[in-house]
Amino acid sequence: MDFITEYSSNIISSIIGGFITAILMLIISRMRAWTPLQVPIWVITLVVAIPVIYFVASMYKPSFPEGIVNQIFTKQRIVLDGKQFVRCKFDRCTLIFKGQFPFGFDQCTFITPQIIFESYAGNTVAQLQKMWSDSLFQPTIQNLIGGEQ
Repeated sequence: MDFITEYSSNIISSIIGGFITAILMLIISRMRAWTPLQVPIWVITLVVAIPVIYFVASMYKPSFPEGIVNQIFTKQRIVLDGKQFVRCKFDRCTLIFKGQFPFGFDQCTFITPQIIFESYAGNTVAQLQKMWSDSLFQPTIQNLIGGEQ
């Protein structure tokens, strides 16, 4: 469900593009007054593939994080995904990690932060919490987070 809400505008524009293409092809094929068009298969493939390619390409951000340097954030909700914070100050901020893109902190200071895991990261944390309740998985999770048993 997070996928749909995150990319709803891309999904809608791709569906609309596909429908417009299909309607245009239907109209052209139903026109009896005109002689049938000889459209090369590569043109049809290109027209159908463009909305799909647009949708897939718009889903991905660059693999390198966006650099944010020397900023002061106060009482804000900040999505961390895809950002690299350098020498920033976070004062009573809500830090949100969705788990879609890497992020980083370098020489940052924090005053009473609140951390929220949403989307993919929230699902992962919830599953780890469920697994932790079974003593069989506790050593594995403990090793995963780098703690001692």
